[in-house]
Amino acid sequence: MHTCVNCGYTESINIEATDHIWENKYTVDKEATCITDGSKSIHCSVCGISKNNMVIPATGHSYNKWASAQEATVFVNGIEKRKCLKCNDVQERTIAKLKPTIKISKTNVKIKVKKSVRIKVSNLAKGDSIQSWKTSSKKVAIVSKTGKIKAKKKGKATITVVLKSGKTAKIKVTVKRK
Repeated sequence: MHTCVNCGYTESINIEATDHIWENKYTVDKEATCITDGSKSIHCSVCGISKNNMVIPATGHSYNKWASAQEATVFVNGIEKRKCLKCNDVQERTIAKLKPTIKISKTNVKIKVKKSVRIKVSNLAKGDSIQSWKTSSKKVAIVSKTGKIKAKKKGKATITVVLKSGKTAKIKVTVKRK
């Protein structure tokens, strides 16, 4: 129905309904994301109504490889992260602290009075270091901060290297006469 704004004349026109003209292909109404379903349907090109609504399943994340964000040490857990290539979601996981390790060049040393020998320390886990060297008998053998053992008099002693992590290693020292 139409009404003239100037004179107020009203006129009725019958418009016959037309059939829907359906498109041949589905139209995506809502894109699927990594975690949310989407939808698609067939639309009428005349009025826009839709039919045959279908779910488009969520695509799921597509992560890149795990990469270290913080390396583990003997004192601190490590962290690895990865990122979804589609939506940039980030996952994180914890890597356990490293176990303390130590390797010494000798575990048994036989030396003569007034002679010396250096003990080499290797294979320390990341973040660890030598805290101290100790001797069980300063009368028999002494040890420097660098692991140099000097024989003082005949006898037996045990040298202990202590790491900051608390791990220890022992060297049995036998001092003989000149």
